[in-house]
Amino acid sequence: MTPEERRVRASRIREAVQDGVLASVFDEVKQQFVDEWEAARDSAERDNCWHAVKVLNAVRQRMGAMSSDRLDQHEVTAIRRIK
Repeated sequence: MTPEERRVRASRIREAVQDGVLASVFDEVKQQFVDEWEAARDSAERDNCWHAVKVLNAVRQRMGAMSSDRLDQHEVTAIRRIK
């Protein structure tokens, strides 16, 4: 990806993040996973919901990093560790 393409992508993500709609979608999805976790019948279901919340948080963090056109190796490593 060229530097110009990265800047355009960062600008578009920043607009989506600042709009507030994206944040409310993330919050709604996270709450859905939490509700499913509370209703889970066994530890496997709870684990799946926990992992889903962790992935959602990682996506949100990555979008924040991308909106400022920065993503350092530490963040990449942290995202890869989520299973």
